[in-house]
Amino acid sequence: MLGKFVFYFKHSVNDLKSNGRRTLFALLCIAAGVAAIVSLQTLGVMIEDTLTGSLRESNRGDIRIVPSPGFAGDEANFSESTRRRDGIVESEDSEDFGWQFTPEGQEKLKQWFADNYEGDIDFTYQQALASNAAISISVPARDSDKGIVQPYFIEAEQYPLFGEIRTEDDKLLSDVLQAPTDIVISRNLADDLGAELGDKIRLSRATEDFTLRGIVATDAEGGFENILGAIFGYYYVDVSAAQLFEDLTPGQATVIYVGLDNPDKVEEVDNAFRRRYPYLGTVTTVELEERNSKISNTVNELVIIMGLVSILIGGIGIVNTMLVIVSRRTVEVAVLKTIGLEPEQVTILFLIEAILMGIAGGFLGILLGWAMAFGLKGVAGTFVAQSLAFRVAPEPALNGFIVGVFITAVFGFLPTLAAGQVRPATVLRPSETIIPRSGRLQSFAALMLVLAAISLVAQGLIGNLLDFGDEFQLITGANGAIIGVLMSIPIVLGGFLDMRKGRKSRSWPFRLLLIWPGLLVLSLVGGFAFGYFVTSIIVVSVTFILVGSLYLLLLLLIWAVGGGSLSEFPVLGGLPSVLRVLAFIFFPLWTAFIVFFVVVLKPPTIALGIFSLFFFIHIPALIVTLVLPAWVLGQLLQRYGFLDLKISLRAMVAAKGRGASMLLALVIGIFTLSAITMMVDSILNIFDELLVDQIGGNVLIFPAGGEDTLAQVENVLENHQGVKSYSVIRNYEATFVSLVDVSANETLKWNDLEERILSKERVGDMGEDLVDQLDFSFSSVDARRLDANLPDVKLYKGRQLDPQTDTGPDADGNWPIVISATQATIDAGIDVGDLITFSIGDRRTDRITFHIVGMLDKRGGSVSGIGSDNYTLIDSFGSLEPTEVFGVADIEESQIRSVRRELAEIPGVFVLETRLLNELITSVIDQFTSFPILVAALALFTGGIVIANAVALSTMERRREIGIMKAIGLQRERVLGMLLLENSLMGLIGGLIGVGIGVLLLAGALVFVFEGELGNTIPYGTAFMLMGLCILIALGAAIVSVWGASGEKPLNVLRYE
Repeated sequence: MLGKFVFYFKHSVNDLKSNGRRTLFALLCIAAGVAAIVSLQTLGVMIEDTLTGSLRESNRGDIRIVPSPGFAGDEANFSESTRRRDGIVESEDSEDFGWQFTPEGQEKLKQWFADNYEGDIDFTYQQALASNAAISISVPARDSDKGIVQPYFIEAEQYPLFGEIRTEDDKLLSDVLQAPTDIVISRNLADDLGAELGDKIRLSRATEDFTLRGIVATDAEGGFENILGAIFGYYYVDVSAAQLFEDLTPGQATVIYVGLDNPDKVEEVDNAFRRRYPYLGTVTTVELEERNSKISNTVNELVIIMGLVSILIGGIGIVNTMLVIVSRRTVEVAVLKTIGLEPEQVTILFLIEAILMGIAGGFLGILLGWAMAFGLKGVAGTFVAQSLAFRVAPEPALNGFIVGVFITAVFGFLPTLAAGQVRPATVLRPSETIIPRSGRLQSFAALMLVLAAISLVAQGLIGNLLDFGDEFQLITGANGAIIGVLMSIPIVLGGFLDMRKGRKSRSWPFRLLLIWPGLLVLSLVGGFAFGYFVTSIIVVSVTFILVGSLYLLLLLLIWAVGGGSLSEFPVLGGLPSVLRVLAFIFFPLWTAFIVFFVVVLKPPTIALGIFSLFFFIHIPALIVTLVLPAWVLGQLLQRYGFLDLKISLRAMVAAKGRGASMLLALVIGIFTLSAITMMVDSILNIFDELLVDQIGGNVLIFPAGGEDTLAQVENVLENHQGVKSYSVIRNYEATFVSLVDVSANETLKWNDLEERILSKERVGDMGEDLVDQLDFSFSSVDARRLDANLPDVKLYKGRQLDPQTDTGPDADGNWPIVISATQATIDAGIDVGDLITFSIGDRRTDRITFHIVGMLDKRGGSVSGIGSDNYTLIDSFGSLEPTEVFGVADIEESQIRSVRRELAEIPGVFVLETRLLNELITSVIDQFTSFPILVAALALFTGGIVIANAVALSTMERRREIGIMKAIGLQRERVLGMLLLENSLMGLIGGLIGVGIGVLLLAGALVFVFEGELGNTIPYGTAFMLMGLCILIALGAAIVSVWGASGEKPLNVLRYE
């Protein structure tokens, strides 16, 4: 036994050396997949270290206290009188965000910690801000400004309680913030402003200019708590600077940081603090660790899944390489079988060779993965807004190595199985290229074995994501039982066929009645047990079906575009011509039947479920129907195309199997990238349309000083030449009272509307969610001028308010109103023409009845603009005081800065450009999608390696063909052009399928969410760029291989091997 193993090992090593370039190609595919796993998991470990390490520094203390509970508390646990009686916080606003810590309240909190904690404490705070003070910054000498920044008014001698913040010239904050007018800004803000040390800095509403004393790294205030700072930039000034702002009260705090000398007591102290002050919110290092751990786990789950995708893409390259190796060594295998090796021994020989390649490729992939992780840590750091410290983590390397070796052995199994089928007679005709094939039954059983093996790999990586309870395990067990039976059927059927061909032995009744049924039962039970515990088998099974369908689609597309004949029709090519024609006709007819059955007949769910069981017919029928137009195009190209194109198309058809597997890797990679990038672009397009159309202008003005301030704002807007139009909007808090359903002639209360919504058939708690949605949509009403800046939105029903006709109430005293048509309002039966009554503000007696004239289309739950989705005339509310007043203006882009400066001179006015909102949304989305895009790009990188491998192998196989073309007179440039044309067409097909699937899924998602016209929502430009990227990848991979081959002399090539 040991001697055989030594022989296998030595022979495999020699073969790997002699195969040279082919071995290298396989190693690159393996290394690319392993590198993706190692790099992604290493980045995941680095993110976890950053998020869960140095928690006291990240939280700026052991306990961070804010003046309102928000999501951290429950307002039902305290009374308003308790909050005001304690005197810890105060507010001029009834909303939670208006509360601030008073100086006296801070002293009381210090005393509470001194009384309830035995050790030493450290205590510091951030100055509370008001209005638009200190949130805008400019550098007058450089004529640069930033409309929104994140201010940090801190006690320079105390902040931060843990760790330290140093400027780029290595000075502490306490060393540079010596005077009230000293300021330190972040690096990203300094870059935006073009600021340098010593520059004079001007802050909004400040009475004096500041001097720039230092610049800190952008991630000095890292993490999710400083998202605005990471996007727009931030600055530090000492709390003593508060005296330079008329709108600020020195000593008031918006955040308090507490440090304990014993961090183990944090949870105990926090619990006692919350019991005493339930109206305050706290964030502890324990809570921060839990939250960051959840984020880290989510990141790890993403990288594990995409790493598995990458290694499976690499497996496609392994299959291609092993097939070429086997086909090129048929004579060698024939010699080995001639001297006595059995088929299973030949299979073991090639399998050991594959495992050795997996080991070598695994080590190479580990090194490449660490290098990639080091190079990409900056991009991954953007996701968490912090710098990542690189470290070599052993677990990702071990995972990548084990998975790489295992996947190589699994994917190399089917080609090595074919190697055992080479006949010894092949040695007598060595000049013929014979590609061995394993038996259909044997291949099918092996395929089921491969599926089970990959399920084991997937279980180790994603098994914890599939913990859905016993019912789910029963489903996966049933799936495993099916696979077990499918694996045993070829064995039973093969034995039965052998028995029929040969002489029946005396044991055949025993086999027929006991062994074979026992094998089926055993495989059924064993498969169920395997599936029950290896739940990932259902994911792998579905993936196999999807990937198989995609492979069939690519195979047929290559055949169709290449102008293939019916005799070359994939899968059915070996059937008689009559059957091929009938099948070609049957599939489109079956597709028409599917459409008729599903769309026209609209059968019940049970019938649909039974019909879907015939997926093995539905999928080929749909695919064949889809490629029919491509086949017609291919026939036209073959008939009327130029000669070089015809040759390229025929070459595609001749190698359609390998081409389909090559494109499979490209399609998977480009699909993952396109799905993320196009989704991001679509969201940005939606928000851009929202800001332009729904807000009604490009500048928002928030006056905080009452009617006098509003009058000054209107004066500036009225007299500035750059203002095209403007409108003042008054927002009123509203409470639903009743609805008169005119069509049913009945008056409905809130309970009636709620009952209407809940009576609809829903999934889960969706009905209750819609009730909450309706309650929120009826919580406020805007009063607007109708002559300018009305929202330009799509209406679900009715009409827009008209300044010519909607000048007052109707004869019954009902004012016209436009409301939002959400799914909740539709299910509640609210319609145009109904009368709706609201009570306004806190006084329940102030009631106004409105006549619904229009309904905004909000069925998809699209994001609302500023203010309310319900709006009416500005005179509707008479003398009632609004909850909020703001203005919308449409200003020439070149004049926005000038208008903003004039408005900034009015106390209590905050100006916000919609462009800044768009930038904020874009930056936030870019930050949170940077890492997923990186992950998808790595999958595409693996696909690119597989394509390069496939093209290189194909070029090596076609050197004789290239030599013949050159021998008959074709120039190198023309040969090169044909090869590049062939690969560019392959890249185009891959791009159309990969990006096309992404576009279809995106369009479906957008229609489902927004239920309206897609308009400019789908980023077609991005889609075309991604398709162009596919063509460039295919061309780049081709140039590397075909450039040298096209330049070889014909005589050298013709005597090749």
